[in-house]
Amino acid sequence: MPWAPTETIAILDELDELVHNAASVPMTDQARFDPRTIDPLLDRLRTAVDGQPGLTALVEDLDALVREAKSVPLTKEIRVEREGIYDLLDGLRAVCGSAAGDSAPTTPVPSEAAAVLDEFDDFVLNAGTVPFTAQVRLDRTRAYALLDRLRAALHDPSAETGAALDELDRRVHGAKSIPLTNDVRVGAVEIFELLERIRGNPSSTADEYMA
Repeated sequence: MPWAPTETIAILDELDELVHNAASVPMTDQARFDPRTIDPLLDRLRTAVDGQPGLTALVEDLDALVREAKSVPLTKEIRVEREGIYDLLDGLRAVCGSAAGDSAPTTPVPSEAAAVLDEFDDFVLNAGTVPFTAQVRLDRTRAYALLDRLRAALHDPSAETGAALDELDRRVHGAKSIPLTNDVRVGAVEIFELLERIRGNPSSTADEYMA
């Protein structure tokens, strides 16, 4: 049976939602959940990517991250760094997008969406940095407004573009607040890579912006 990128992306969306909705471990960026909720998704993902070496390796890394996670005392739950899971899910999406692009042309984003993406680039590139991290601080109100404008401008996005937009939304709305300000802190690299995925350039990296 030929590999179906849309099926794989659909499972990644379910994993994204599971991690996003998972309870947090206080004072950390860890998610806590019952492994029995993620194991069936991992099994489905493993079956969906069977025969795709690059994807299979990333799924095994994701599986190892879950298997090696520490238990939450007095529960059947485990705790896992959200960033670690999101990085692997982003990697899987990037490979899916690249592989799908071998057989399907890239649809350019509408001009109004491209303008918002450029504005988002400048917003992040010119943002203040969080000391001793790779994070930047963004004004919450402006970030939310840009997300709303971007979603409206994209109209009817492809599955991959829609998934990247949803992940960008989760990253911003789930970002930690900076005390006594209206700012949130986000990883600049992750935001730039998501903006590129929305543009249809999954192979681009944040180095192009930072140069």
